[in-house]
Amino acid sequence: MLCAIRFRDHASSTLDVRRPGGKRAYTMPMKKAAIEAVQAKGHRTRQIILDAAEELFGETDYDAVSLRDIAEKAHVLLGQVSYHFTNKTSLFEAVAARRADEINRIGIDELKRYQNPSLEQIVDAFVRPVLLRKSESQWNSYVRIMAQVYYQERWEPMRERLFGPFVRTFLRALKQVMPGTPTDVIRQGLAYAVMVLLGASVVTLTRPNKNGSSVAQSELILQFLTGGVCALGRAPSSLPGQPGSVAQTRRQGRLRAEKPPVRSHR
Repeated sequence: MLCAIRFRDHASSTLDVRRPGGKRAYTMPMKKAAIEAVQAKGHRTRQIILDAAEELFGETDYDAVSLRDIAEKAHVLLGQVSYHFTNKTSLFEAVAARRADEINRIGIDELKRYQNPSLEQIVDAFVRPVLLRKSESQWNSYVRIMAQVYYQERWEPMRERLFGPFVRTFLRALKQVMPGTPTDVIRQGLAYAVMVLLGASVVTLTRPNKNGSSVAQSELILQFLTGGVCALGRAPSSLPGQPGSVAQTRRQGRLRAEKPPVRSHR
């Protein structure tokens, strides 16, 4: 049986003992100290489930993992998983959310260090939270999970909830140092930076470079991403396919080259 606590006052409370599925079995009085002990045990169980889910979701993907797999990995009952998390989707989002808060906090704090940050400093603050953590064992699975979240369209609402305010903060900062670049171009640049960052991080985790340290790899990824975003400020300020864009200019040049010369009929 699983426990749900309902406080009545500061000194004592009641403990609702519930069956799997949420149906109440019976209610019993408990002292505050006992209540806190039960709460602490529930918190530990929740963290164990999150750790197991994070490892499994990172090893394969969302569709390949079941709640039963997670329960077995965590050495808990399936009913305990269902008690703490409504379904697999809510568990997956909880796994993504618990480290997203840390990523957002580190990035914002890094950006605030600069009174008038340069473009390079903004990009550095945007990607460094992942670069700092990706080599840590407990973050290996999380980086792979984030790759799923960013590459799969079905997780777009979750991406907005977890990272939307974070991305908009950096979008505003970049607009200040790239005044001639359209907002949509900057937004796409940030999206590409995240995709490259996660993809490169997954590759370096699965196939580490034997000729360089993890720190050296991270610095190389950072230089690459910074150069890419900086190039947006120097490139023609229009979206691909529109007049003035690099792709459109190249396409027009190719068409001119392929156009047969006009012969004179004198």
